[in-house]
Amino acid sequence: MKQASELETRCLQITELERSLDDLRKESELASAVNHEAENQLSASRTHLETLQKELSEVRSQLATTISEHDRLARDLADAVSLLQAKDSEHAMLVQQLAGICPS
Repeated sequence: MKQASELETRCLQITELERSLDDLRKESELASAVNHEAENQLSASRTHLETLQKELSEVRSQLATTISEHDRLARDLADAVSLLQAKDSEHAMLVQQLAGICPS
């Protein structure tokens, strides 16, 4: 009887160990699946970040060019206004001279 009892105890221990092993397999599969999904998401987000970094660099370059062109246009406009003001002064002097030559 003692041997039967020991055999039953051993069978129960083996059954428990098999359940534990099965649980560990399931946990391992779950961990593997979670890891796979996390790696996919990390890879995708890294790709997006690298794309944004490249686009940001391009945008910075475009902004620098646009600011430079803006400043050049502002200088050209200021020069044109100065030239027109000088022409207005010259025009006013000519009108005064004509008025002196041709009194009404």
